[in-house]
Amino acid sequence: VLPPILFGIADLLVVLFSGIYFAVSPELYQRGLVLLLPAEGRERAREVLHVIGQSLWLWLVGQLCAMAIVGALVAFGLWLLGSPVPFQLGILAGLLEFVPYAGPVLAAAPAVLIAFAQSPTEALWVALLYTAIQQVEGQLIQPLVQRAAIDLPPVLTIAAIAAGGLLFGLIGVIVATPLTICILVCVNMLYLADHLGEDR
Repeated sequence: VLPPILFGIADLLVVLFSGIYFAVSPELYQRGLVLLLPAEGRERAREVLHVIGQSLWLWLVGQLCAMAIVGALVAFGLWLLGSPVPFQLGILAGLLEFVPYAGPVLAAAPAVLIAFAQSPTEALWVALLYTAIQQVEGQLIQPLVQRAAIDLPPVLTIAAIAAGGLLFGLIGVIVATPLTICILVCVNMLYLADHLGEDR
């Protein structure tokens, strides 16, 4: 069990630091990518990359807002239930919210175990709290926040996450949504707009 966990942590660190490097100097990577293309297509490539960058930024802002809301709800709910370390568990829940589907389960596990050490009844209430918050998050918070940030069809997102998890595991789940955004922008601009002449 330990080696897969270590490999998963290593993969997460690679994705994290890669994202930081891209965010710090995106012009460097954009310029290098554009130079690989023929001269007549470089201006359009810059436009597409600019839209991709804007879309990813809006998605990230929406994701951070959802993470903050979930973390605050978990912390407040655990505090009302009298659970130990509610704010630390709230921070953990907010951070793990970035990982679709698996994150909420990983966040709930330590809270339920801590509550179970107090009493089985408290563990049940904590489990119900996390379930209720995740229902609110999935049905209300995420759709509203992401709809305000970027127009991404929910079914497309679910399918991308499922495919990413099946093919590449946890890392595939994490990068599925931003990768889908990149592909969607390319389809809209390069195929629908440029090739078919659709106004997108």
